Amino acid sequence: REQMVVVNGADSDARSSALARLRDYAFAAAWLDVAKDFYSLAKEGDSLVRSPSGQLAAPADMMILDAEKYVSMLDENDSSKPDIARRLDAAEAERDLNWFEAAMLDAASARALAMAGQRTNGLDHNALRGLLESKIASIEKNGADTNSSSGWSELYLAHAKYFLSSADYYGKSGLTGISSDNLRSGYGLALLAQEQAAAAAKIVEAYSGLKPDEKKWQAPAAAPFGPLPS
Repeated sequence: REQMVVVNGADSDARSSALARLRDYAFAAAWLDVAKDFYSLAKEGDSLVRSPSGQLAAPADMMILDAEKYVSMLDENDSSKPDIARRLDAAEAERDLNWFEAAMLDAASARALAMAGQRTNGLDHNALRGLLESKIASIEKNGADTNSSSGWSELYLAHAKYFLSSADYYGKSGLTGISSDNLRSGYGLALLAQEQAAAAAKIVEAYSGLKPDEKKWQAPAAAPFGPLPS
């Protein structure tokens, strides 16, 4: 026989807070592992890639301006706005440091998440499902047509598909509200996949245009005046 458990507001809030902290910890731990892998790969190389900054400055500026437009349209009470604004702030700071590749990717993320919130606002469950399913199919077709791939884009798309499957599971169980939340999350991830792929394509195009002697240069073994003081 089924039992219903009623959880009061205080306990529910505490549990949500604990789960949020656990999620943040898992996210940070995963990023630490990725950073270690990147560091190991970097140590194996003896040369650096010269950035085609002149070609990426203008696209970075345009993508930041476009992201700013979408972020400015978000409701002040939108719970996702702080995270989206943080991504936009990061893009602007990276642009100021001439880290144009990072600026483009962060601007693309901010734009994608802001667009997702606006496009899913007010949609019912069936409309949300159709929107997510259509977007996944569109991204897969575009990837097949262009024969291009991006690691982050593929990762986001895989997570979007997971959320679609999760939404179907909860929908069949009669938990339409939870199912709709999964569909919204999935659509945000699908747009992240789309925008990251587009940004990565621009970056790859710029690097592909470099002449062979421009692509790599040797880093100096040490400063001629010795190590800098700590």
